[in-house]
Amino acid sequence: MIAFGSPRPLPGSESTRTPCRTEREPFQSPAFAPPRPIVVPSASLSVPLVPFVLLAAGLALKHVVADFLFQTGAIARGKERRHGWLAPLALHALGHAGLTLALALALAPRLWWLAPVDFTIHFCADRGKSMLGHRLGLSTDDVRFWWLIGFDQFLHQLTNLGLAAALATL
Repeated sequence: MIAFGSPRPLPGSESTRTPCRTEREPFQSPAFAPPRPIVVPSASLSVPLVPFVLLAAGLALKHVVADFLFQTGAIARGKERRHGWLAPLALHALGHAGLTLALALALAPRLWWLAPVDFTIHFCADRGKSMLGHRLGLSTDDVRFWWLIGFDQFLHQLTNLGLAAALATL
């Protein structure tokens, strides 16, 4: 115990002295122990910027060609039907996959398998969009229809970014 105003402990008080909380180690319960650092194995996740940007632009252009030049009115209407949608949708997704295959074969033939990946993702995204639109009874007058179209296009462009990253790095 330290007497008020005195810099020295009183005689005989050293043995009964109990340090305050700030003078000893802080209490650490195992439940409140500091977290261990997360160790992540080193792996290069870098993508060369210029090839990636060029590929992303090329795949965006591929998307425009497949959606607007290759897709006829019959395919566009057919893939949105409640029944008989399979052939038109497969033909539409095949157009996307065919262009992806051409790009992959020109740049990195070992990545030919990106074409069936693009086919599957495009097929599923477009079918999901159609099913949700039918379930919600959306028409072009409903703002939710346009949100759904926008989300569908977002998924397609996200796919294109993944394809661009794969083509640029693998």
